Amino acid sequence: MHKLFFDVPEGATEITVEGEDFAHLTVLRIKAGETVTVSDGVSRCYTATAESFSKKGAVFSLSNPRPFEVESDVKITAYCALLKSGKSDGVIQKAVELGAAEIVLFQSKNCVAEASSEKGDRKLERWNKISRQAAMQSGRDIIPNVRGVISFKEMIAELKTKDISMFLHEKAEYSSYELLSKSLKVSTIGFAVGPEGGFTDSEADEATSNNIPLISLGKRILRAETAPLCILSICGALFE
Repeated sequence: MHKLFFDVPEGATEITVEGEDFAHLTVLRIKAGETVTVSDGVSRCYTATAESFSKKGAVFSLSNPRPFEVESDVKITAYCALLKSGKSDGVIQKAVELGAAEIVLFQSKNCVAEASSEKGDRKLERWNKISRQAAMQSGRDIIPNVRGVISFKEMIAELKTKDISMFLHEKAEYSSYELLSKSLKVSTIGFAVGPEGGFTDSEADEATSNNIPLISLGKRILRAETAPLCILSICGALFE
């Protein structure tokens, strides 16, 4: 059954779908009488039955309101350095599929790509569309928010507030599995992954000075776009 995201007013038993959301229904070839799962993206899911279609929209009746079905109780924020050549697009898509609650892009000293205020709003809009599409495809109950691009210092300030914080570094001796498996009763997790050139020594020093542990993902050095997916997979195995 398809999972879709619509705004659902409190107590509503029927919704009208128009605009881009209606165009998506056309692509899915949903017909009158068929049912889909609808999430309000806030707290509830519904069974939605397509009642009627017009040229501009569709009407769905709502039944069986229920709490979220697939979201983890542990909220994971993925802090990912800005990557070149659109690679951040793929990281966002896969991070959503693997259960990240939020993805935050940040600027690091070794970033090849640079944040541009002129293009920033358009990129952020595209990234959130990627998140929405990935959430629907993977059956998420929420659409993970994508934020950025923030500075390295802003990232560190946010990261250190999490119940578990991790700074991924190839020279670290402490493993992510070792840390996470000892801390199963937490509410928030955050991890930071560097750009193609990795974090600088001074950036690693700043993390440790803020009591954020340097974490290893194993003996091999992973690409910047692979590391977030690896640690999210570990989190999924332990917390879902």
